[in-house]
Amino acid sequence: MGATARKDEVIEESARDVVREAVEQAVEQAKGVLLDAIPFLRERAKRDVDLYNVLLGDYLHTACWEALRKYAHDERRIIWTAPNSDTQQKGGRVAYLAQANLNNLFTFRLPIRGLPMLGMCTYEQIKEAVDFYFGQAKDMQQKGQFLSFILDVLKSKKKTVQQQLKIEDLQGAYNRAHQE
Repeated sequence: MGATARKDEVIEESARDVVREAVEQAVEQAKGVLLDAIPFLRERAKRDVDLYNVLLGDYLHTACWEALRKYAHDERRIIWTAPNSDTQQKGGRVAYLAQANLNNLFTFRLPIRGLPMLGMCTYEQIKEAVDFYFGQAKDMQQKGQFLSFILDVLKSKKKTVQQQLKIEDLQGAYNRAHQE
C-alpha cells in the first residue's frame, strides 16, 4: 500500500508541474494579465491531451453526473406530465385514483390477532382494534402528562433529571399522571 501511495504522489506532483508550466507560459504570453491568459491556456489545453486531462479530470465526474441527472429529470417529467385530454378523460382519471385509494383503505391492516385487512374484518374485530388504539392513546397521554409534571419540577435546563430529582419526586409525578 505504501508503494501505491508514493506512486499516486509522484503522478500528482507531475500533473501539478504540467499545469504550472502551462499557466506560466499563458501568463507570459498575456503579459501578466490573468484574464487575458485564459484564451492562451485554453488553446494549449486543446492541443495538449495531458494538460486537458489534468485540468478537467476532476470536473469530468461532475459533468457526467450532471448529464445523467438532467436525463433522469427529463424522463420523469415525461412520465408525470399528463397529456392534454378532454374533461371526460380527466374525470375518468380522478375516478380511477379515488377507487385506488379506496382499495388501499380496504387493505389497511388492523393491529389485532392475525393482522387482518380492514376489508375482511367483522364488527368484533373492528371493535377490538378501536379498543387497542384508544388504549394506546390513553397510555401516550399518561406518559405525556408524566413528562410534563417532571418539566414543572425541574429547576435547571442544564442539569439532568437524576441530578435534580429524588426517586420520590418521580413517583409523585407518575401518580399524578395516572390520577388524571
